[in-house]
Amino acid sequence: MRRLLARGIGSVRRLVEAVESEGPGPGGAAAVLAGVIALRTVLEIAVADNPAYSALAGFVQYPLAYLAPFAALTVVLAFWARVSPARVARLMTLAWLLTLGPPLADLLLHAGRAHVRAIGYLHADPSDLGWIFLHFFDFRRSLVGTTLGIRLEALAALLLAAIYVRMKGGSVGRSAAAAVSVYAVSFFFFALPVIALGLYRLRLPGTTMRSFYEGEGVLIRENPAAGADATPILWLVPILGATLLAWRTLERRSPEPGWLAGGSPSPRLPGAGWIAAAACASGIVAARWLHLPAGPLHAASAWDLLAGAAGPLGCGLAAAAAVPRRASGDPAAGRVAAAAGAGALAAALG
Repeated sequence: MRRLLARGIGSVRRLVEAVESEGPGPGGAAAVLAGVIALRTVLEIAVADNPAYSALAGFVQYPLAYLAPFAALTVVLAFWARVSPARVARLMTLAWLLTLGPPLADLLLHAGRAHVRAIGYLHADPSDLGWIFLHFFDFRRSLVGTTLGIRLEALAALLLAAIYVRMKGGSVGRSAAAAVSVYAVSFFFFALPVIALGLYRLRLPGTTMRSFYEGEGVLIRENPAAGADATPILWLVPILGATLLAWRTLERRSPEPGWLAGGSPSPRLPGAGWIAAAACASGIVAARWLHLPAGPLHAASAWDLLAGAAGPLGCGLAAAAAVPRRASGDPAAGRVAAAAGAGALAAALG
């Protein structure tokens, strides 16, 4: 029995090594992810009778909602396993097929019922997030949006993360830390709208999710009802940008060729961070000063603050990724960016 188990473990280890070494590159991974995302969308529509997604959701928000956690989980596993992000990404591309499981699991678990709950972001009050985080895997308790299939997927992900890190020679502690990190990152993405609402309530207590998505302010939107599709883009883009910067940082520490850094000069994280911070702070100031000193022309909406801060932050991260190493490492440039960021933030808060 032990010999058979050891043989099976050896086969799995060889398969993992083969996928990491010979798996798809960035183009192949993008093609696989696009196919998985499209099929997952079709399954959600068919299984739970979800309404057809708008073009904004189907072609922008929904892919971002998958690409950001894909990159974040890749960075987490690469860090704890001490493996190049490119190797982990090849394996993650194959593992991402598991995301097709939740709609099918919900269909099987709710067989015989007239309605299968729709899959989506977690729906809850921000004040309940701590309790939900601790009881997420108590399957006796029902959650809205994050269905039982999603929770089973998250459980499988953290178990596989622990096994992977252990297989790569990590200690029991590192394996446990990897599992907890994968769960924390997954929960973060499941609950992103609720987290954003909780942060906004620090400014305007009592704000509802509907008014958070659809409330109009200085920045006019043609169709406020599309806020559920448009608003998440404003936080997914900066999160993805920050994650890719972390990815490049890990790649620069690895002797293996990477997907993002390649052979071209890559920015130092401190320089990139100053640019991003200055862009975010200037965006906050822009959102604040759209209201005249004599009084705002319109009520400030969540969209104003998100678009004012997250929009420039996303642009700043993109600019940071394009900064040559020499420029980003220039102490003078760093001091200018730091002064601009600090001054803008002080103006926003004061």
